[in-house]
Amino acid sequence: LLFHKTTRRDPYVARAARHPGVDDVVLVNERGRPTETTIANLLVEIGGRWWTPPVDAGCLPGVERGRLIDEGLVAERDLTIEDLGRADRLAVVSSLRGRRAATLVTPAAALRGPRRPSAAQALAHEPVVALPDPASGRNQG
Repeated sequence: LLFHKTTRRDPYVARAARHPGVDDVVLVNERGRPTETTIANLLVEIGGRWWTPPVDAGCLPGVERGRLIDEGLVAERDLTIEDLGRADRLAVVSSLRGRRAATLVTPAAALRGPRRPSAAQALAHEPVVALPDPASGRNQG
């Protein structure tokens, strides 16, 4: 499903369903590199600079993502799972929902069941994004 926008949502819904306590799930490519989430492009701030995976990693070239790149607010870079963990901030972006701050949880935390967002998250409607379990295989959420 990498590189293609599709109405065949079952694989994405299934990945998200494995993590009922989160809002979205990070998808990874065959190399174990993060590409996007099930419903948005991924943005990662490291060292004061915002990055997004390159299209050739397998993510969709989202319209809002493209605008941010064109304006110089975001640049493309191969990202690792470790980059997500050490990021200063995370965000997800889509044309429908715009740019929203995101919080990363580990697979173990996501499996603990329904999350209880902090007051700040609840007020900001900040999505909580789960990392895929590395043992679950490629492009799994």
